[in-house]
Amino acid sequence: MTLQLDKRQRAMLREMGVKVWQPTLQATALAARTEAAPAAVAVEIAPAAATARAVSMPLTPAPVGAPERAPRPSSQPVKPMPYTAPRAAIQNPSERSSPVENSAALSASGWQIGQTQTLYAASAKPSGARWLVLIETNAAALDASAANSFNPFEGDAGKLLDNMLRAAGLHQAASTQLLALSRHSDSATSSAALQTELAPLLAQAQPGLVLVMGRLLTQALLPSGQAFGRLRGQPHNLQDRPLVVTQEAAYLLRKPEAKDRAWEDLCLAMQVAAGTVPL
Repeated sequence: MTLQLDKRQRAMLREMGVKVWQPTLQATALAARTEAAPAAVAVEIAPAAATARAVSMPLTPAPVGAPERAPRPSSQPVKPMPYTAPRAAIQNPSERSSPVENSAALSASGWQIGQTQTLYAASAKPSGARWLVLIETNAAALDASAANSFNPFEGDAGKLLDNMLRAAGLHQAASTQLLALSRHSDSATSSAALQTELAPLLAQAQPGLVLVMGRLLTQALLPSGQAFGRLRGQPHNLQDRPLVVTQEAAYLLRKPEAKDRAWEDLCLAMQVAAGTVPL
């Protein structure tokens, strides 16, 4: 699959710390000129010379046609894309849905479950995919959600999360639902119990893809017992819904070298959502 990245997506990748080079074409040609004389002189057109820089991740760049004007010199700095306040991307607290009961410490799964939020409602497109994003967060963040004040896009980790989701095109999906979860028990997690608690949300949201962000949450949902590294790079099944896993934004801030792998995960998620990767 060829992923076509627009200017905003490339800006989001720069915010994530992932370097992506877009190939450029430098075309030179000698045009035939006809003088006023009755006999025209034919001039051979030289073929265009194309050059491309290597992409720093397994991503096939989209072909770019010959520019109408000379490309911007590489020495000229690129003006960064302005960052939009993330609060506007979330629905009003009164419009949030809560198909999952927030049972906190009484949860049989060992996970505290927050409130479901609808993201990017203003820019959603009917033709896009339906996404459900499950993020792993800390207990203190979800404690604040009791007063409807939890904002997944708050702080540096929230800004990175917003950039990641926008780079993957979720701001133009048909529907993007987000649910934050926090582990509140040191005992062994029951995968069956957690899946049972999430079943009402899956039935209501009807996602075309579930994106799970966080190592502990991934291992809690998928009962295979495999290491997180082995669970990445392939689609999984969650109650007949395709599922792709990656690291959470807070981890990527602590380990910037893992951002390239996270972008690979997002590319896989986009391919699965588009139906180009067999399940």
